[in-house]
Amino acid sequence: MRSPYTDAGTLLEALYRLAVHLGAVRLLVVLHPAVAERLACAPDPVADGETFDRAAVDAVQTFTKAIAHHPDFLDAAVNQAASRAGGVTFGQLVLLAKFV
Repeated sequence: MRSPYTDAGTLLEALYRLAVHLGAVRLLVVLHPAVAERLACAPDPVADGETFDRAAVDAVQTFTKAIAHHPDFLDAAVNQAASRAGGVTFGQLVLLAKFV
């Protein structure tokens, strides 16, 4: 079984890959149409929680089915970051973490 995190050359690359995954899933949750509809309504803690739970499940499923299984996704993200700075740096990881 292929594990993209253990296939990484360094721990920093593995963390960067994980941060890219997390950032993509977070964007999918925030941009989910049900979240936009819920934000347009009056605040209701129960409905808000249910909506965000459903949106999170949809986002993870979408990401896993459409993006994460693409063989070049993680390699492209890491290679793009590495090509600009001669390798993935801790500074890039910090900037990505602030976004996430």
